Amino acid sequence: MVLPPPQKAKGTSQNPFSLGVLSRLPLAESFHELWGYLATDDVLDDLFERHRGRCYHDTLSFAELLGVLVEAITRFRGSGNRAISSALRSQQLSTQGRTVYDKLARLPLPLAEAFLSGLTARLRPLFPAGICRNQLPTSLNGLSVVVLDGKTIKKAAKRLLCTRGRPGKLHGGKILAAYLPAQGLVVALAADPDGEANDIRLMPRVLPLAREAVTGPRLWVADSQFCDLDQTTRFTDEDDHFLLRFTARFNRW
Repeated sequence: MVLPPPQKAKGTSQNPFSLGVLSRLPLAESFHELWGYLATDDVLDDLFERHRGRCYHDTLSFAELLGVLVEAITRFRGSGNRAISSALRSQQLSTQGRTVYDKLARLPLPLAEAFLSGLTARLRPLFPAGICRNQLPTSLNGLSVVVLDGKTIKKAAKRLLCTRGRPGKLHGGKILAAYLPAQGLVVALAADPDGEANDIRLMPRVLPLAREAVTGPRLWVADSQFCDLDQTTRFTDEDDHFLLRFTARFNRW
């Protein structure tokens, strides 16, 4: 990673080379170079074999499926149809276009969870030492601060026949993510296809993934819905600590 040179004393000129490189660095090329390192076929095949459940691949591999999805996000503004059509025209897809949608629909959620955790673990060592996205208070030195936050996927497209023409908004699934504010990275997530699911339901899955990714002792930071005796017990495993927004219902316990 090329970083701007440190500020020099007043009256001296900065190193023009680093600034010149940064101003001319093709961002798209940088992304694809980084993606090529993180998501090699061997890495993706290993993730698929360990977390595929009852899913399998015949002709369309997991790596090939992800290649189409990356093209959809980076080149076609999220349009899967345009990415698939482009891959078919350039003979970069070994199956029919419909197979991509069928394959994506059958992928198990644990595979998606392991995909994020696994690739983030490969990404973190590439960050220069000492780089801090958000400066934390000095009182937290010695603690790994992990923020838990849930998100419902809203405004889902009404693709299913039974939803077309219906009024109202359509919700997708629910995600509970573990975020490191110091590094600006999500290191683990758990997902549920039910968008109305409570975040608490995902706690038993996200905590082990986050603990595997982040060394302790940890400080878990979360909202008031996590303020109950069951969750505080989970937070204090492995000598961890927690900071939760207080809720009045906690007085009942």
